[in-house]
Amino acid sequence: MRAALQRLAETHPLRVTGIEARRMIRTLRRQTGCSRQRFRALWQKPDTHFGSFDKLPASLRGTLSDAVSVEMLERTFTLSVRLESLVHGPVFRWGSELARVAKGVRQRGGWHWHAGRTLYGVSRLLTGGSEAVGRAWLAVRRYSPGARTSGFHALFRWAGVDPLILGAGYVDEVPHDPRTSPVFRILRPAVESCALVGVDFLSSSGELAYLEANFCPGLFSNRVQLYPAGDPLCEGLCRYAVEHDYRRIVHYPTSIWFFEEPLRAAWEAQARARGVAYEVRDDPHHRSPFRRSWTPLMELDAEGTLYVNSRSLPSPLRWVISQKGLLEPEIARYNEAVPTEERVRLARMIHTDEDLPRRPLDSPFPNLIVKHSLRDMATGHTLFRTERIPEGIESPPYVMYEYLPPDTVSRVEDGERREYAFNYRAYLLLTAEGPIVLGAKKAVGTCPIPASLPEGPVADIRPYVINTLLAAEEAVPTGAEMADVSAATMRVGRMLHSFLRRKHRLTFDSPPGPA
Repeated sequence: MRAALQRLAETHPLRVTGIEARRMIRTLRRQTGCSRQRFRALWQKPDTHFGSFDKLPASLRGTLSDAVSVEMLERTFTLSVRLESLVHGPVFRWGSELARVAKGVRQRGGWHWHAGRTLYGVSRLLTGGSEAVGRAWLAVRRYSPGARTSGFHALFRWAGVDPLILGAGYVDEVPHDPRTSPVFRILRPAVESCALVGVDFLSSSGELAYLEANFCPGLFSNRVQLYPAGDPLCEGLCRYAVEHDYRRIVHYPTSIWFFEEPLRAAWEAQARARGVAYEVRDDPHHRSPFRRSWTPLMELDAEGTLYVNSRSLPSPLRWVISQKGLLEPEIARYNEAVPTEERVRLARMIHTDEDLPRRPLDSPFPNLIVKHSLRDMATGHTLFRTERIPEGIESPPYVMYEYLPPDTVSRVEDGERREYAFNYRAYLLLTAEGPIVLGAKKAVGTCPIPASLPEGPVADIRPYVINTLLAAEEAVPTGAEMADVSAATMRVGRMLHSFLRRKHRLTFDSPPGPA
């Protein structure tokens, strides 16, 4: 198979017509006798079947990288100006505005909540319908005689292989439009985008272990009360902007929740005191109930602007962070290349019954945590105390990890000593230069750890999985805690920045032209 793919890469240019793309698929099938299912299975473990990416011939590396690049352009509808105009035209804009109105109606409560939900559903039909038209246009274009596309991208799409997953793991050196990635810097005009990532750590046996990272860093209005003298996260953003002569911060918050108005107003005032303008851009699909501007992507000609991005962009960085189980191999690769003190500690992934840690009979802790790879906010977590892997969770979308017994906070309540688990959420800014820690918060559980735990699935995960949306109290870490969290976060940040440098060019002299 590798030889056949190499011949295709050597005998065809990066971009071919739709007819040539079809011909490439027929040629590969004739030469290898490979079905779609077999081809898809090979690319689930590309290192095993094709060798490491950096050892591939240059022509094959280039075609694979270009296929990932085309996928990023297609998912953001930036493959052409015509496509952008088609997707984000009047119907999309009407749908986006209706989403804003729907959020405002829902906030009134009562029957308004149901009316707002209906309006929001209509808005999603309009925005989603516009994007469905764009995807249909791309599907037709992919094999049309006049259009030029990536032959390997068409091949992957034919077989049902997601090129973006390959970009998150196997494929490096991906050429890209900077707008499709949350991290880039353009020197002229001076524009930069940084990724704001939440990183979770658990204290276990006196050491911090990495739990997970996400583009949903959990920024809510309670931060105004938590930091009455000024939010350290906002202060860090302003400091970076001032040091790099950016006059404006444009914040693209997470796509899931809207950025609450009390926090936006507090950050705007805090930034103004530093001589920096601060603006929040809504996600066009979800919007907030407030009259804010929105744009699907960053603007590369916005002189003097620092973009702070937690938006769900279809990039290798977003994919490797958001889909559970993809980042662990990157951490393992990184840990092999750095000194012991620089390694990222994390829970072991579980693959067989022999991997399961044994717990003493009187231990109150589970030994297995199962996460749904596409769910966040602990909604896809299941815990077990077991000696065998339960049936039905051995394969995707489930990912299995050793449950690390947490360190606890002791409290005497009603004459009894009770133990509560806790964790930390750190805020990591990934810039083109490198990682920066912008603070952290501590979350302490409000459900005590029981005295014992029977075998089988854990009925109530709240004592063991600390999440403010389940049951937890937030606090500001002590100075010693913050020092430990910062050091652990920087190790994760350096690992992610190493990943970014492999995947993309991060700095551009000027905005690149169309792909």
